[in-house]
Amino acid sequence: NPTSAFFLLANTIGGIILLPVIIYNWSIITQIPTAVWKLLCMTSVFMSLYYSALAAAYRHGDISIAYPLARSSPIIVVTVITLFMGQGGQVSTQCVVGIALVVSGCLIVPVKSFKEWHLRDYLNLTCLFATLAVVGTSGYSIIDDRALCILRDSNGLSLSATRSALIYITLEAFGTSAVMLFILMLRKSTRQNIRTTY
Repeated sequence: NPTSAFFLLANTIGGIILLPVIIYNWSIITQIPTAVWKLLCMTSVFMSLYYSALAAAYRHGDISIAYPLARSSPIIVVTVITLFMGQGGQVSTQCVVGIALVVSGCLIVPVKSFKEWHLRDYLNLTCLFATLAVVGTSGYSIIDDRALCILRDSNGLSLSATRSALIYITLEAFGTSAVMLFILMLRKSTRQNIRTTY
């Protein structure tokens, strides 16, 4: 019975495990540009949407359908946005072919029979929530890319790609947990889920 509260717990534990990264890099964290903090707030909202939608998709259907749809479809969205932003040079022909193959494979997962392939195979709560998870994944993927570029290029920080990524994902974990906790505390039923999960 997956719930948003479970994902909140898992995400928070991940953040706690990475807490030494924050402690060790505290002097750097205090110098992080405001633009990165704003993007961290935005990505936390999209990450929360992803976790909540994925939990709902799991509750309403089979994980073997929900997860492939939720994880493969963002490739299309991110690729289209990348092309729209004039960064098409980053997307090779092989990349496009690979994306098409992966997404096509995942889109036929809900289909019970090729002889009875209908739109109604996708008109259910599992696919709806998987689509919302796609929005969340696409959002945080695009924002994270931009935020990490700013962080790595910040004057005076001189961060390696690995170190900047570790700092960023640790801050992102705590930001996401804060957003999820706020949302879950708004309703009595989800507050009960928190008590049950913990």
